[in-house]
Amino acid sequence: MMRLFDKPLHRDGFAWWTGVWALIAALSQIFPSEGVKPATAMPVWANAILSAALIGFLLGLVPAYFRLLARRRRFRRHAAANGVPAPTATGPQQRVTVASGPAAPQGHAEASRRTAASPPPEPPFERQDPPPDRSKGDAGASRAEPSRGATPISALDLAVLREEPTLQQARKVLPYPIARSIRGIQQSGDLKDAYENVLRAAETLSTVLGIVSTIWARQHQVRTPELDNLQKGFARGLTWGHWLDVVRSMDRVMATHPSALIGMPDALKLKKGNTGLEPDLRRPLKECNQWAHGAGPRNNLEASERLAEVVPPFLRAVEAAGFLADMPWLLVHDVKFRRREGDFLISASEAMGDHPDFEHRSLNSPTALAEDVFYLQTPEGALDLTPLVVMRPCPTCHQREVAFSDRLDGRQRVALKTFDRGHVLFDDTLADEVWTLVAPPPTVKADEAD
Repeated sequence: MMRLFDKPLHRDGFAWWTGVWALIAALSQIFPSEGVKPATAMPVWANAILSAALIGFLLGLVPAYFRLLARRRRFRRHAAANGVPAPTATGPQQRVTVASGPAAPQGHAEASRRTAASPPPEPPFERQDPPPDRSKGDAGASRAEPSRGATPISALDLAVLREEPTLQQARKVLPYPIARSIRGIQQSGDLKDAYENVLRAAETLSTVLGIVSTIWARQHQVRTPELDNLQKGFARGLTWGHWLDVVRSMDRVMATHPSALIGMPDALKLKKGNTGLEPDLRRPLKECNQWAHGAGPRNNLEASERLAEVVPPFLRAVEAAGFLADMPWLLVHDVKFRRREGDFLISASEAMGDHPDFEHRSLNSPTALAEDVFYLQTPEGALDLTPLVVMRPCPTCHQREVAFSDRLDGRQRVALKTFDRGHVLFDDTLADEVWTLVAPPPTVKADEAD
């Protein structure tokens, strides 16, 4: 019955229409007019429930059902105009949903649901080939061959994204900024929202990979031209391309470095068909540039076609970035020195997964860690993510948010941007660290000091 209404319900006028009429029917039984005797001997509450159900069904569900039939008829006409066979399902319960995309790690099976009366649909996230030239060859064979080129009707179902095992697994194990953005994809209200959320999630994934690469390079005194461009970019504001360039520059460096991050060298390798972690993230970047210049999808059908091009490389990138799950982000709360053991007891929150309430954990560290600072935990030790990732109170949200350094505001302030909602806030304690993030501060000679 709920399939008769659009999601979310508060955006569907028929849902409000049904609820209002059901409420009026119930109130008319609870508060009847003076002098009107009840028509039945049933209790008032029973009359109210039955009246609400009957009026809601007649004035709400029935019109909503006819609206659904009209929409399906319109979709069939549009599909027929583009040469796509109309779906055979006629009832509201017959629906084809196929989950596609790369299989999730750890042996997750590919999710698929098919109704018995429907033919096998085309994979919703694979770009279809252009239709064949019907002017050549046998006419009968051409009619028998299935049409291609238009988006299948099954691609209009958001369940494909919501049930994608790769995204569901990523929401549980990847760092909070990435997992939170993927959560936004699976909670999209329609395909246009899903399209925009996929682009935002791809940008967040690129930013996190660039931050991890930059922090690792600083720790091991690695310097590349892309890192120098990143340093210069802080003056004007960093872009998606800056972070991806840094990620690309780490390919050859980490392939031969003895202290490379576990899993990242393999993820950065270029694979067949010019695919790989960095090339796969270039495709959403190109799509985002078109969207930013006014070339975004105008309706859900167009959004479905654009998603068919963007989602497969994005899913491959999410799978390739799975190595980040083995390097948790820690927000340190308390540090205590253990005299007998000669180490430090660290109390921290693990910023992994999509829930904003981080899981608490305790660990031992041979070195002291700063409180209220994010660290990347690696097998070789904890890497300080400051000044690129910090936890700061957001004046817009009125709560503490995870933010990253976006640009320098003059020489004394850094403009931070929150990962979750993109709110901008300013910090006057990080400017010196940002200025010397890639290039170390110049040393002053003794004669110059005199």
